[in-house]
Amino acid sequence: MILKQLFNFCVRFYIPLMALMAIIILFFNFHGQGMSGILPHYRDFKQIILSGFDATAVPGATPTFPMWGYGWVFLLTENKIVILISQNLLAIFSIWFCFRLIEENKYLPTGATTLAKVSMIVAVPWYASNSLLWPYSISNSLILLSLVLFVKAISSEQKITYLLLISGLLFGLALNFRSDYYLFPIGLILIIGITAGCNKRFFQKSALWLALIFLTLVPWGLYTKTTIGHFLITSTNSGAVLFIGLGSLTGNKWGITPKDGDPKMRDAIKSHFGEDKSYVSYEVDQFLKTTFFKMISEDPSHFTKKAMHNLKKTIFRGTYRGEFYESAGCYPQCRNNYTKNIASLRSSPSHYFKLNMHSQITISINIYSAIFSRTMVLLSYLLLPFTLFYTLRNRNLLLITFLCAIAYQTTLNMVGNYSSAYTGNIFIFLLTNFCLGIYLLIRFFHPKTQPPKYICAE
Repeated sequence: MILKQLFNFCVRFYIPLMALMAIIILFFNFHGQGMSGILPHYRDFKQIILSGFDATAVPGATPTFPMWGYGWVFLLTENKIVILISQNLLAIFSIWFCFRLIEENKYLPTGATTLAKVSMIVAVPWYASNSLLWPYSISNSLILLSLVLFVKAISSEQKITYLLLISGLLFGLALNFRSDYYLFPIGLILIIGITAGCNKRFFQKSALWLALIFLTLVPWGLYTKTTIGHFLITSTNSGAVLFIGLGSLTGNKWGITPKDGDPKMRDAIKSHFGEDKSYVSYEVDQFLKTTFFKMISEDPSHFTKKAMHNLKKTIFRGTYRGEFYESAGCYPQCRNNYTKNIASLRSSPSHYFKLNMHSQITISINIYSAIFSRTMVLLSYLLLPFTLFYTLRNRNLLLITFLCAIAYQTTLNMVGNYSSAYTGNIFIFLLTNFCLGIYLLIRFFHPKTQPPKYICAE
């Protein structure tokens, strides 16, 4: 009875509880380093924007890497606490809005939605990913909002809805923070059209959606055209990501390591250009892409082995789980100290009680976050056959969209370089899939009325 009351309380007040959890995790992950090495590039973009988009005004800047979205954030403020609070507020709003549309339109069984709400309260890795200075947090929130609005819009009987306009602009804005999802909308439209049997009106709406998405990338394209003479809709690091991604497989035949400063990549650049040029320059980016495809065409089986190795890591290693051990007092030795403490705990669990209270708390959160992350991701992938069958049988547009996002990011992980942070981009989709899968297993022996089909509006 007490557990049932507690569960109902969590479901009813899940947003305030999520806000409380966000505050706690923000406090403990405030000094997380994450992508701190890339932050100077965003400060460069801030100066480039202030100089009238003149990249030459900032010596040493990489004008086409990364995408400039976070540079605009830094233009508004570089106050870390303001940015992290804003990211958490946007993230929580995106979850609330997503669940609201799900419940209003009955896109998911009530039990699955309820389980997802409770799971989000204790999803520490998700809060950690929103409590770090990096573009993933804002981008992921915008993409989630965009996709649920897109599903709502294409389900509408109206020819053009304002929801479709907002959705397209939000997705395009997300691409200004990270551009790796620029092909996703095209694939999503094709898959929905095939699996849900959508009509002409769906493709008309989708064409408008795509136009809006890429319209928001025009400013970036004009900037790159002026700066380097090429109109781009992405940043110029994909070549490097593909190249060093070949090093994900330990002992690979190419002798590549999965690091930005990989010696093999540097040697290839020097050999081709006669000098050590930036691996994120346009010319080098094009060269590395060509080299990548040449290398895998020469030995497709070895590349397949590497891809399957990355798939295994994607399934078993979870997502970004936070860096709660980091603090101003121990930097830059925090990680080393944490590693030593973990090693001591493995050899003697009683070592835990010899630590100070702060270390005990941070280690406990880290361990919990790692367990939650790995377990949820693993089970979500294992449950995919059940949820895929349910999704296709009911032609559920929202679930088709979510599963497409999982497939897309998984493919990127396999083809390019693997990072648990990349898997974190689909955290909410994996968690929703996990909750639906658990619900379906629970109800397996207790079948109910056939759920309604959610298809494109006729």
